[in-house]
Parts: sequence; C-alpha cells; structure tokens
Amino acid sequence: MCLMTTSAPVDLAALWHAGATLGGLPVASVRVTLANGAVVRVRLAAADSACPVPVAAPPPTTFRPNPCSRDVLAILEAAEGPLVLPDIRQRLENREQLHGESTVRKVLAAMVRAGILTNPGHRAGYSLARPPSAT
Repeated sequence: MCLMTTSAPVDLAALWHAGATLGGLPVASVRVTLANGAVVRVRLAAADSACPVPVAAPPPTTFRPNPCSRDVLAILEAAEGPLVLPDIRQRLENREQLHGESTVRKVLAAMVRAGILTNPGHRAGYSLARPPSAT
C-alpha cells in the first residue's frame, strides 16, 4: 500500500506498477486536508470494470412544523416577494413572534431541504416553493 500526500491527481496505474495492489487492483491511501483543517484518509482503488459505483440515495427529508416554522411561513405568505433573513427576523419581531436567529436559520434551511421554500442564492431571499394556501 502506498501512503502519499499530494495535490496532484493520483496515477493508479503507476501505483500498480510500483506494486501497490489490493486484490490485484491498484490501490492508494491518500491523506486529504479539508478546508476546515480536518484530516481524512481516503482509499482509492481502480475498478475492475467500467460500471459506475452505486451511490446511496439520501434519506427522505421529513419536516415537522413547529411554532417558528409556522410563523415564518405566515410571514412569507404575506410577503409580496422573496425576503432575506434580516427582513424575516424584523417582520417576526414586529409581530412579537420572537425566535432566536439560529432557530430561524435552522427552520429556513430545513424548509428549503424539504422543498417548502426556495432560496436561489446569497441575498436572493427566501420564497414559497408552492403557491400560498387559500384561507
């Protein structure tokens, strides 16, 4: 087995010629430093066929409404367009619906993951992914 640290692509054929194999396939253990400073080791191996590696589907997102999410939905349903986080928090405060900033952030992220809201990018704002419910 070959242990290396590199920023260049790993040439598995060269590793195989050097004798680094596992079950007859070229293999390398690569140390990767992530942007946050964490270090992980990744084992790379050549496939014995050209078929793609199956990727597990993410688990279905379940969203459970809570008081904060209901208040945020009411704000966005009443809005005439997308709202950014500071605007959402200000409107919640104006209604005396006080929720911490991290709580509101988590609720917004969960609702985007669940497909209830959309947020196309930085400072674009959150909006309903579906038409407002008729009341």
